[in-house]
Amino acid sequence: LGQRPTLSITRFLRQMTYRAMLGGNLSSALKNISQGINTYAKLGEKYTTIGYINLFKSGAKAELEAEGILNAGFIEDRALSSTKKILEKFDKALFYFFETAEHINRGAAYFGAKAQGLSKGMSEKEAVEYGKKIVRDTQFTFGKIDTPLVLSSDIGKTIGQFQSFTTKQIEFLSEMGKAAVKGDQKAKNFFGLLRYAAAGTLFVSIIGKAFGMDIKDLIPSVRLGTPPSLKLPLETVKAIVNTPDKYNQPRDLNQKLKDIGNAAIGLIPGGIQGKKTIQGIEALNKGRVEDSSGRAKYDVGGSPIKNIQTIIFGKYVGKGARNYYDKDLNYAEQKLEQIKNSKT
Repeated sequence: LGQRPTLSITRFLRQMTYRAMLGGNLSSALKNISQGINTYAKLGEKYTTIGYINLFKSGAKAELEAEGILNAGFIEDRALSSTKKILEKFDKALFYFFETAEHINRGAAYFGAKAQGLSKGMSEKEAVEYGKKIVRDTQFTFGKIDTPLVLSSDIGKTIGQFQSFTTKQIEFLSEMGKAAVKGDQKAKNFFGLLRYAAAGTLFVSIIGKAFGMDIKDLIPSVRLGTPPSLKLPLETVKAIVNTPDKYNQPRDLNQKLKDIGNAAIGLIPGGIQGKKTIQGIEALNKGRVEDSSGRAKYDVGGSPIKNIQTIIFGKYVGKGARNYYDKDLNYAEQKLEQIKNSKT
């Protein structure tokens, strides 16, 4: 394991978690596309539109690569696989959807901001630098200098995996909110926040519903719980020391193996997408999603589009799933209210 075994182990676990959770996962790529809302909040309608149009013009990719716009991506640890050619080719295929979304986000922000800069009378060089600044402001960079100290150590990176983006998105919205109240251009930043809210709602309503995105996903929040890359080691230890389940009931060997297997999916390349697809196909074969007792919860599929949606995004998306869980949540809220009233 070398002179720094903690580094080697945690880095390996993080890399495999990225491959499992983001690799081949179309839902993650589409959710990543929603970060274009940040660009719209900063640049407005005209220059955001120009940014997306110029992104698909001849020579656009060459300019983005030359200016380094596509560097400093989200998955910092994954870049280490470039020293091994087989892994590098494998990762390119595995992260194709996610990388494409990242390129679209960064490219649109750059070209939109560059066009805005030129319209303000900047020179070509100044407009390019302005474009890079807007990319950093809206799409973020994740190098060591740009990462909070608490998330920079090996242990910190592991515990806070996937939290760097959340931290930066909170900073982005907080700065816009602060500027809308105290800044020199209050109106501009206030309307920027309005654009963020309106575009986010529209994105969720039109695109997000297809893969299960909810309006609350636009509000960044720090998630607590077991870090994704440590779930398998933790489940293994819990099985060895005979830890009970979440209901404090003893687990037999089959249940322990099942829990370990579920945790292992989070370290298998493409595992999360594979799990969703397998579950979706199983549900389509039955025509419905069932509970552990075999009772129907809601129907799935029924048309080519709905069938494809279930296969790609899993059995928990679609109108049937939304209606079922909304109803279930409402029922739980009603019961809680009844309990409160009876106690009163």
